[in-house]
Amino acid sequence: MRLIDSVLAARLNDIAHFLEVCRKYERTRCLDNLWSAFETRIDELAAKVGESETQFVAFFLDVVRRHGRDPLPESGADAESRLGHPPAPQTLTYRILERISPQYWAELGTRGVMLRTGMLVMHCLRVGQQRHVEAILSVIAGRSEPKDFPHQYSGFSEAAWLLKLLQETQGYRTDRLLDALCTDFWLGNQYQHAKRGFLAGGLRQLAFHQPAAVVHRFHHAGLHLRVEKEFRGLHIAGAEHISQCVQLLGSVSLCGFSLPVSLFASTDGRQLAQLPETTLPHRAEAVHIEEWQYQLWLGLRTVVSLTGRHLSLAPDLIRQTRDLWRFNLERSATAPLGAEHRVDQQMVAWLDDCLRRGECDLIPPNRFFLLPELAGPKPG
Repeated sequence: MRLIDSVLAARLNDIAHFLEVCRKYERTRCLDNLWSAFETRIDELAAKVGESETQFVAFFLDVVRRHGRDPLPESGADAESRLGHPPAPQTLTYRILERISPQYWAELGTRGVMLRTGMLVMHCLRVGQQRHVEAILSVIAGRSEPKDFPHQYSGFSEAAWLLKLLQETQGYRTDRLLDALCTDFWLGNQYQHAKRGFLAGGLRQLAFHQPAAVVHRFHHAGLHLRVEKEFRGLHIAGAEHISQCVQLLGSVSLCGFSLPVSLFASTDGRQLAQLPETTLPHRAEAVHIEEWQYQLWLGLRTVVSLTGRHLSLAPDLIRQTRDLWRFNLERSATAPLGAEHRVDQQMVAWLDDCLRRGECDLIPPNRFFLLPELAGPKPG
């Protein structure tokens, strides 16, 4: 009891870190006691949440999820595949948020920076707390503050995802937020310093969910410089680094950025062939192409398209990828004119073409840009 009282007396961020340490060192009994106490003293826990900054709330709710305290059905590895579920009042996250007024986020918005709001919104959506989603989106749209999306966190990908949600939510305009983000300072800083995965995910979100005029606002010389820097000396990099670079490349080309062929002077076909086979293979339980694999295969298509060289892969792997991608194609068919469905159509057709040739190779596609309307000018 003394330990539980001490934990609940701490700040929310410290509680989350303590839970993570217990999990790391397999203090199972301690964890079980703490989570059981949280269930019975949920008002105290909610009070902690209701006095904490957004990044700490997001982190704590992520710990709740990772520790399996929200028994929700999982429908895949993609975070978005869990969104849109009906309210889940049996979950700890739902019960905590139910005790907090949505007005709290507006009060926080007057105090300073609001970090990790994308992750916070995801957790609210995951358990069906729509009133909190709307309240947070309203604050984000009203603030339109680039400092809320720093490169040190997943600022770029969260901004791209929240732009999508704001666009889909009737009554919110994104003009002010776009004006705040699409500046030389913010874009240059993101493209120079943000992690490769956050850039790749954010660019893919922009390409799939924003009109060409908006995507073009994210075209910036800083991204060309970043891609060139990443591919310089790629032949001596580790497999994980190469995988992330190729994923970034896939999302960059998806957004219509032109790339020089010289970029691939140091790439090794054998290294690239290992990426979908051993570095980032499809999960055994995957029923569709998942997020990272999606970006990787976009990147592999970009490489063979730009270089004009075949890339040898096992035919069973190409066939498996084609079959999984057909599920993506079926799922995106709900918006048949949407960018994502058009990309899925072309990827399935390309993989079909590779298999028909019977050469166990990825072959250059008929055209480079999957979404030609997003193509921008070639870098100077």
